[in-house]
Amino acid sequence: MAERDGQLVFRNHLTLMAAQLNGLCTGLQIAAQTNQPIGDCTHKLIENLLKDCREMWSGRVVEHLPSLNGGESLGDYVVLAESLRGVAFSFLQPDDFEELRRTMPFGLSPKK
Repeated sequence: MAERDGQLVFRNHLTLMAAQLNGLCTGLQIAAQTNQPIGDCTHKLIENLLKDCREMWSGRVVEHLPSLNGGESLGDYVVLAESLRGVAFSFLQPDDFEELRRTMPFGLSPKK
């Protein structure tokens, strides 16, 4: 929940996670293009998102998630974040996608 123009704005946890993963993927793609190293902040963010995913999801998708050991490459982070984003997006309802498009018009593919 957040406040905007004096009004409370509510989003479900999965929609917020999908938005966060979308931003993370964008940031990692920029880091990869400029050959920037992954810092502690990024590692901690991915670690926390991975923990959230393990708590929210069940079954094979969780069983196959890797554990982080700190020695991951930038490519590892990109693949992991893209995978988590794909799974999170697969759980979203059409209304959730529309909400994400309105709040992040440059971060999602246009409506087809």
